[in-house]
Amino acid sequence: MKRYRFTYESETSFSAQVTDHSFMLRATPLDCGPQHLLSHSLTVSPSPDSLSEAYDAWGARQHYGIVRNGHDGFRYRSEGIVEVHSEPRKEPKPSPVFMTNTPLTGFIPEMKALCAEGDSLAAAMTIAGRVMNAMTYLPGSTGVSTTAGEAFSQGSGVCQDFAHIMVAVCRECGIPARYVCGLVIGEGETHAWTEIWHDGAWYGIDATSGLRCDDRYITMAYGRDASDCSVCRGMFRGLALQRTSTKVVVEATDE
Repeated sequence: MKRYRFTYESETSFSAQVTDHSFMLRATPLDCGPQHLLSHSLTVSPSPDSLSEAYDAWGARQHYGIVRNGHDGFRYRSEGIVEVHSEPRKEPKPSPVFMTNTPLTGFIPEMKALCAEGDSLAAAMTIAGRVMNAMTYLPGSTGVSTTAGEAFSQGSGVCQDFAHIMVAVCRECGIPARYVCGLVIGEGETHAWTEIWHDGAWYGIDATSGLRCDDRYITMAYGRDASDCSVCRGMFRGLALQRTSTKVVVEATDE
């Protein structure tokens, strides 16, 4: 078991004033299973006219709000302390949706060489190693809409692509798999990995490193693919370009 203090900060600047800016934030670690949220606070600027809380289909906390008045910047900060245990997430039966590929996790014939047989956990670890060896980690080489097949065909991508490819291959091999978005210790941005279902529980596997996930990984959300795990979504009224910067800091704590 480990405890971490986390801070997730994001700032968006608009090239002109916008109004009626509605947003959804999914920037809070899960509070269930082997992970416990001990404290949390969220600040949003400009102050929203309304802010409400809900949960998605798999338990991730969401905050919905709207800023009606004109503004040329939008900032939020999510921070707190989370406790993570290393045991897998128990679930007697996985949802069928985690056996069905999506447009982002579509399997292509060229991925056949990544497939593996045998015990699902051992096979998934083999697949993770093959994904890691087949791909080059190259920031900026892909985007949020890049599919698993596109990333695999070009042989490069980021953690989102590694996770999408692994999800696609595991499902092709009959292994229930889901995409996970979360945090790891240090400074940077969010990270992505895969969970596979084996013998009544979900096991995290990081195809970017080829390793099993442990209590160093903080889960924020999981779903069929990255589109189910977006940290921020929104829309506004106005003609403006936008630029967003994000900073994540995670450090071990005794609190």
